[in-house]
Amino acid sequence: MKRFYNESQPFLNIYMAIIVILTMLNIVYHNTVVVGLLIGTLASIVNTAIFEYYLWRAQRQTTGSVSTGNGWRYLIALVTCIVWVLYQSQIHIIGVLIGLMISYALIVFRPLIKRG
Repeated sequence: MKRFYNESQPFLNIYMAIIVILTMLNIVYHNTVVVGLLIGTLASIVNTAIFEYYLWRAQRQTTGSVSTGNGWRYLIALVTCIVWVLYQSQIHIIGVLIGLMISYALIVFRPLIKRG
């Protein structure tokens, strides 16, 4: 588990900064977009953890097919959207979508983040 924590440390720092900023914005403004961003960012944390786990597992594996956990990540996105459907008056869908996209942006920029 310590190795997994060390591998995902840059992402945890980024996510914690985003969560703190969004929580402060939510306390000050209490806007539905900010709540959506919070929900989407929390789902992004789970998505990034799933991706990092499957990538770590693929690096240890010598043969066989490589999986990146797409099914699990899609399931997390689906559950997040179901939460939005249940609480439409309190959560804005644009915030949820932007929050969910954070994990995919971090996956794309992963080599640059890991290098620094």
